[in-house]
Amino acid sequence: MQLNRVFVLANLFFASAAPSAAAIFAPLGDLPGGSFLSEARDVAGVGLDATVVGLSRSGVGREPFIWDAVEGIRPLFASTTDDFSSATSLSTDASLVVGFGGLTSFWRGFVWDETLGAEQFVGGVPFLISGDGSTIAGTYRDGTTGALNPFHYSAAAGLVGIGDLPGGDDAADPRGISADGSVIVGSGRSPFGFEAFLWTADGGMQGLGDLPGGSFRSWANDVSSDGTTIVGQGASGASSIEAFRWTADGGMQGLGDLSGGGRRSEALGVSGDGSVVGGVGQTEAFLEAFVWDETNGMRSLQDLLVSEGLDLTGWHLQIAIAIADDGETIVGAGLNPDGETEAFLAYLPEPDGPAPLAMCVLLLVAGVRRRSAEWAPR
Repeated sequence: MQLNRVFVLANLFFASAAPSAAAIFAPLGDLPGGSFLSEARDVAGVGLDATVVGLSRSGVGREPFIWDAVEGIRPLFASTTDDFSSATSLSTDASLVVGFGGLTSFWRGFVWDETLGAEQFVGGVPFLISGDGSTIAGTYRDGTTGALNPFHYSAAAGLVGIGDLPGGDDAADPRGISADGSVIVGSGRSPFGFEAFLWTADGGMQGLGDLPGGSFRSWANDVSSDGTTIVGQGASGASSIEAFRWTADGGMQGLGDLSGGGRRSEALGVSGDGSVVGGVGQTEAFLEAFVWDETNGMRSLQDLLVSEGLDLTGWHLQIAIAIADDGETIVGAGLNPDGETEAFLAYLPEPDGPAPLAMCVLLLVAGVRRRSAEWAPR
């Protein structure tokens, strides 16, 4: 197993260095101890200059990790609990990370600062942090009803509930935030059922409806950095769940599905300008990571990487969870050649675009060193 990873990293270096193959595929490994498991949750930066956060199984359970090409995968901080915990979101400069668990319990969150370390977030569970680091969004438990309600937090305003959809109950789940924190998206309960929402300070929480033919089972999972484009999944028929992309001008539009299998897809991440979408689709009996753009539609991420000359023999990329602002750096999770769930980073530059190659040798060396010392998508 150790040798397999060494060869994968060696292949990454030579394929990336070749002038005709600027694409990159980087397995991220896992934390020492426990059975092998890692899942990426968010990414900031470009290619191998990016920073990734997520969860991995270690000797104390599932705990938050941070990864970069220089130091590899490592615990974000020393977890003090053995419950399920994860890093879920980071700022654009990777100096701030939020998540849940790790310090006290699942229902407590943390904020990690690259200088100060991790501190418990009091009042709720933070799932999202804006790109500029000014705003946190998450959920808090109502002391009277016990319901989980969404909140918006800033140093100036403190923790403020953002309400729910008109006519629904007091439950909503925030899943995406714009770069300046002014837009939050997610899913809540309206009189019709589960419905994707858009929240702004001026407009409050507004339902986005569902795809044509659906029955109000829509969820918004992410919003572009500029706050103009929302992605998620909706019901496009009695038995069809379909990825969508929403804009104020175009409304909610279905993105289709990968060929083969049932009509099922979900958009999970979107680029900074809203032009590239990533997520998971279904091909025959398998889940498969996809990328979408308006010119090419929905395509298999693994097929694209292979078409760029990368050898992914034995891999099955199952889910693209987050896309960096550049629209070319994608993280997710898949089954590695040993059949284990492993986080990955993929870089698919525009034609003739420069590949960030400076870190390839460092990634190779760091990967071999980590393996010598000692890794299901949701």
